[in-house]
Amino acid sequence: MLATSSILDPRYNHINYLDESEYKAAVENLTLEIMGVYDTQAEVKTEGEPDNVCSPTKKSKTSSSAIDAFFSCFNEDANEDIHVANKSAREIAMEEIRKFTSEPKITGDLSSLDWWKQMQSVYPNLAVLAQKYLCIPGTSVPSERVFSTAGFIVNKHRSSLLPQNVDKMIFLNKNYNIVL
Repeated sequence: MLATSSILDPRYNHINYLDESEYKAAVENLTLEIMGVYDTQAEVKTEGEPDNVCSPTKKSKTSSSAIDAFFSCFNEDANEDIHVANKSAREIAMEEIRKFTSEPKITGDLSSLDWWKQMQSVYPNLAVLAQKYLCIPGTSVPSERVFSTAGFIVNKHRSSLLPQNVDKMIFLNKNYNIVL
């Protein structure tokens, strides 16, 4: 999991702390997960399509070269989409990983989650995994402060205090300024 997270973090994906076999195993794990994400997204797209598709209208006999030139750029985009559709999920995953690992390392002023938000359209499958692996565990700073305060109050000399008394002492310690 650490290796996968490190590869997905654009700040550290160029660090060579993994040996070759660990790196290959992490990339293979990432590839398998991307294939799962890709398959899930493909299922969602096919479920969202309407059942009855309108039949194309007949072409009129008056087609000018200007109109053909205008629509040629759309045909090129459609051909690219067909080319992508002909690739297997594994090929798409490997290509996405290869392109991502060839990206330059990001600077310190941009967080990795912000980078993934910006690059989500370029690496859609990896972005889903980045959200999964690079999420920050939630913590509550006030609760950590209470635990550290409790550690100061309950020590080996005061270990026999009743829980109610410990709660009152912590409350008074944290609210001392308000009470006075």
